[in-house]
Amino acid sequence: AHHHEPHRTRTRHEEDAVVKELTYKEELLRKAVHVATGVVALWIGICLERAYGMGAVKAALLIALLFSLFIDYFRNELKWNLYLFRFLQRKREVGHLHAVTHALMGTLIALQFFDRNVTLAALAMFFFGDAAAAVVGRKFGKTKLWGKKSVIGSATMFIVSLVAGLLLVPAPVAVAMALAAT
Repeated sequence: AHHHEPHRTRTRHEEDAVVKELTYKEELLRKAVHVATGVVALWIGICLERAYGMGAVKAALLIALLFSLFIDYFRNELKWNLYLFRFLQRKREVGHLHAVTHALMGTLIALQFFDRNVTLAALAMFFFGDAAAAVVGRKFGKTKLWGKKSVIGSATMFIVSLVAGLLLVPAPVAVAMALAAT
């Protein structure tokens, strides 16, 4: 008779082995999802604010955060294999909060403590600057600054962040924010 090992939960090390490093095409898809999500989120937020005020925006963000935490619970604690999250997540996100959860928390905190346009500029830098930097840096970044960060990727982050910032805040603030984002 063939003996089967009883079902057991994978260790974190085994989970890490399941999630591979993203290929360039997968990274492009991941960043396309970031940009699309950013555009939709910013548009919905602006429409909600115009129609119902900033309180409605914060309430919607809180509901989205609770939903995201719910997904993280099922993904991490109950080991549900949610394909979209599994496909787009990085190794360091296995067993931890997903990037969406962090983004929602950061947005709620920023709206609580900073001016609306500063928060919008920070979000635009995050959605567009990060995506552009990753795509350009990964494809063309030969000279590394540290770790996987390249000179061209960092320059791309700064330029895209600066342009995003200049659309929403005064130039000195945009420069400071772009430098901090980079």
